[in-house]
Amino acid sequence: NFFKCKSTVTNAQLVILRTAVICCFPSFLVQGRNEYEYDRWSQYKAFCNTPDADREYVLYWEKMVKEMKWLENHVLKDFLEWEPMRCKGLYQSVKIASGFTNIDLDLACHGFEEYVWRTRLYRLFVEGLDRAFLEIWKRVNEDQTSFRDALQEVYNDNPVPSRRHTLKAELERPGGFLQLERQFRRCTEGISKEVNVSIVWCGLAIHWNLLLYIMMV
Repeated sequence: NFFKCKSTVTNAQLVILRTAVICCFPSFLVQGRNEYEYDRWSQYKAFCNTPDADREYVLYWEKMVKEMKWLENHVLKDFLEWEPMRCKGLYQSVKIASGFTNIDLDLACHGFEEYVWRTRLYRLFVEGLDRAFLEIWKRVNEDQTSFRDALQEVYNDNPVPSRRHTLKAELERPGGFLQLERQFRRCTEGISKEVNVSIVWCGLAIHWNLLLYIMMV
């Protein structure tokens, strides 16, 4: 079921992935200016230094994401409109954290700010790109057209208004910040046109969420 599959790509699961990577393979962390210090390693140790705290942090995020969906509609507002929503969200996140033994106030606030940051990145750069890529993929496979021609068609048809500016930027400056053609090749390589469209869409959604995770660490 596509919708079930797409809905499983959650913030909480990305936290699980991040936690597993940091716990098991700390050398994967990006090194800072000091070659002997890993970026955010000291911060990680300060907040999530026990298995119990790590597990509760993941559960805290999962509950926060489920109960604070309303905040997604406000994260891109200007300061005067955003600040009351931020305070409301922070208060709610602290209330959620109170149900966990190992989530103190500092960790609760850190988790909330991380959630806001990730949500902003998602709204700015990722939201809707899976649908746009699906439309491009269908044209490339069904019409045997080039990526750029398919991109132009999708831009003209505008099935994903929220990402029209992103498609326009790629048309005007190929290989820009998001490198859409490169990402398209990476996440659709080896997919035959016989594959069910819903499976392709699910795969694209996973790809962009993982890309967002990589942007954050």
